[in-house]
Amino acid sequence: NHDVVNVSIRDVQNGEITGLGTGFQRMKQLAIVMAIISSKIGDEKKFDYPFISDAPFSEFGENFVNNFFKVAPGVFSQSIIMIKELYDPTAKDLLTPFGRRILEEMKNGKIPGTFYVNVIEDRADTTGLVTSHKCYFE
Repeated sequence: NHDVVNVSIRDVQNGEITGLGTGFQRMKQLAIVMAIISSKIGDEKKFDYPFISDAPFSEFGENFVNNFFKVAPGVFSQSIIMIKELYDPTAKDLLTPFGRRILEEMKNGKIPGTFYVNVIEDRADTTGLVTSHKCYFE
């Protein structure tokens, strides 16, 4: 027996809003994730499974991403958040200014976690792409 979740987006007159665009679908996904997180905020018990997020919040700006980094670890027993906005292959330390701020907040204890950057070794098509993992903070 599996639980099923049906999600519909409604306007103020309770009419269903639909769409097939990427932005609309991403907003639906975000609504589900935020509902799950909201259900545990302030709760003493965390979800006992990992949360894996593969760069879903790129369009929402630094403030949203920063807040998400601060909230998710308190809700899930393990959170793996991958986001491209922290990586700059042209920078000496391979980080964007935003990436440096997140790293500093981890180092000073404001955000719990470990900070890794997947470094692209050589430009290649996806079949020949090689990356290495560089740990900045554990």
